[in-house]
Amino acid sequence: MPGKEGMRCIDFTADDFRQGLLSYYGTMENVVEEYYNHVEAAIERAGQLPVRTRLGHINLIEKFQQALPPIDEGQIRRRLENIIPKLVQAGIGIDVNTAGLRVATCGKPYAPEWFIKQCRQQGIACIYGSDAHKPEHVGTGWDWYEALTL
Repeated sequence: MPGKEGMRCIDFTADDFRQGLLSYYGTMENVVEEYYNHVEAAIERAGQLPVRTRLGHINLIEKFQQALPPIDEGQIRRRLENIIPKLVQAGIGIDVNTAGLRVATCGKPYAPEWFIKQCRQQGIACIYGSDAHKPEHVGTGWDWYEALTL
């Protein structure tokens, strides 16, 4: 996302997030709004491509939630509820990324349960992904995902 001194990764470190994004936007609410503006723009752009499958890390904004000022869950819910019809219209599914379960500052998947359930009700593909960067990460969160989708 745009931030202090140019484009910034939102998932590098909590300190980098604080210095490069939070100081740039002023509040977590403003950072979250800009993040979801970019998610919506990505959906719109992907919907124009001849080959499209799914969007990953839809809630990566929460990666450092336990190390940064709180994020308003109501704000996230409103933004995600508005994204569902955009996914339907664009024909794009979501990656149910469980990597956040193993991130100490997050502790939850990068897609909330209620969102996954609503996506499935709307016919949006919800594909499991452990985002494994090491062999021991393969399958992380599978039990959680399987229980949710049964």
